[in-house]
Amino acid sequence: MADTRPDRLRARKRGAGAALAFGASTEISILDLAQLIIDVTNSRSEISPIPYDEAYGEGFEDMYRRVPDTTKVQELIDWRPTRTLQDVVQNVVAYQRGSRSLSYQTSDAST
Repeated sequence: MADTRPDRLRARKRGAGAALAFGASTEISILDLAQLIIDVTNSRSEISPIPYDEAYGEGFEDMYRRVPDTTKVQELIDWRPTRTLQDVVQNVVAYQRGSRSLSYQTSDAST
């Protein structure tokens, strides 16, 4: 989110309390996200799906799909994502591995 800080500040000033979503509107499943992380980290980890109730407890309710609607922020400050999910994951991995200097190279996140 550091690369969106100036945009979030502009949106806050113009949006005056409106709920705004920043992010790519590309949907990804948890399974695909886990696989992306394994690929980026060159991990030998295996994905072991478990039943929803086992992970969260019986009766826990959650959204099954999360796709941010960036329409408001696009209209308010003409914001568009500049980085893909893979860009973000690579930066997080690099940061956690100790490089601590994030590069905000951008891909065409609109594709």
